Amino acid sequence: FCRLHDVNLILESGVYRGFSTEVWSLFAKDVVAIDLFPAAEIFEAAKQRLNHRTNVRLIQGNGKVLLPQVLDAAGPDRRAAVFIDGPKGELAIRLASTLRKHPQVAFVAMHDMAPYRSALKEEFGAYFFSDE
Repeated sequence: FCRLHDVNLILESGVYRGFSTEVWSLFAKDVVAIDLFPAAEIFEAAKQRLNHRTNVRLIQGNGKVLLPQVLDAAGPDRRAAVFIDGPKGELAIRLASTLRKHPQVAFVAMHDMAPYRSALKEEFGAYFFSDE
């Protein structure tokens, strides 16, 4: 999807140990990954995993607050994909609704959303579940 939509910036909310962040770094010029990292050892594990990825910026904080700020600072020439792996559920749907209004956002993807099928169809009209 990133190549299809000419994405050059990937934003991720919910990093955990950085496994998916490392994958995203292969598909875009820049990746900004944000997580609350409530446990210091999880943050350290993510930093260690990603320290060789020069196109990744890892930020400790609230994605709901920081993602819109990152988009605003990125400038109009950026084309972004957003991957939400935290928060979950209705909070993820609300965050996705907010972020997809930004003109730079090509698409928003959310992880672990199968229980919210009806809400997703109502809010977005179309969706794809990778576990089906």
